[in-house]
Amino acid sequence: MGKRSIFFRSLERKKLIFPLVLCTVLIALMNFFKTEFADTARHLIIKSTVNYANSFDNMKNAFADFKSFMNHDYNRRILKLHEKNQKLLYEIENLKHLESENSELRQLLELKQNIQQKILIAQIISVFSNDYIRSCVLNVGSADGVEIDDIVRNHKGFIGRISDVQKDWSTVLLITDTNSKLSVKIGKDQINAIVSGDNSENLSISMKNEDTMIKEGDIAETAYLENPKCDKIPVGEVFEKHGAMLIKPFVNFNALHYVCILKNK
Repeated sequence: MGKRSIFFRSLERKKLIFPLVLCTVLIALMNFFKTEFADTARHLIIKSTVNYANSFDNMKNAFADFKSFMNHDYNRRILKLHEKNQKLLYEIENLKHLESENSELRQLLELKQNIQQKILIAQIISVFSNDYIRSCVLNVGSADGVEIDDIVRNHKGFIGRISDVQKDWSTVLLITDTNSKLSVKIGKDQINAIVSGDNSENLSISMKNEDTMIKEGDIAETAYLENPKCDKIPVGEVFEKHGAMLIKPFVNFNALHYVCILKNK
């Protein structure tokens, strides 16, 4: 199909050029004659040639304008489709976010029904996660009954403690913060230990009895909190890294939207 298209375009070009060449030859022949007829014929031929050339230019200009219009319309359509596609992607992401939040709320409400104490559901309004601090801010404060050292958790496990309280908001010191320390019991043998954060994604373990052995897969739970009802909150799972035993928290701190607050007193 490509060769046929090239052939026909070449043929059309020849059809347009041939009259111009013919007129040029006729004008040259008329120059050999000095009669009135020759002058008149030469004049008509020149006029026809000019008109033809002008018509040819007009055709070229019209084609160029049409081609420009088509390109502009094509680009405009592409731009509209791109904008529509971006809008749809944004709506999809927003729906995924809402679905995640709804799922989180449903699980917290189920948790609230299973816990035999009064709890407060709060929304996270900002998160601070870097090499120096691991904390988040909640949309509830002293006006809602929040107090310092209250326990913060979700359906997966322990998150941290309330470290600062204002009237309408409060701050949570996450368990992964370097200033966080928590008493736990590990494994089926309920081995006593202290877990602490180091501003990374994992927790280090300090054994109260150095001779006690723990193994990968053991589960750590909270212990010896002021409120016994807050004991046995899941914290994480033991794993080994470069010869050291660490705990990977059950909570994904990068995907938190809502939390539960429990009284630790």
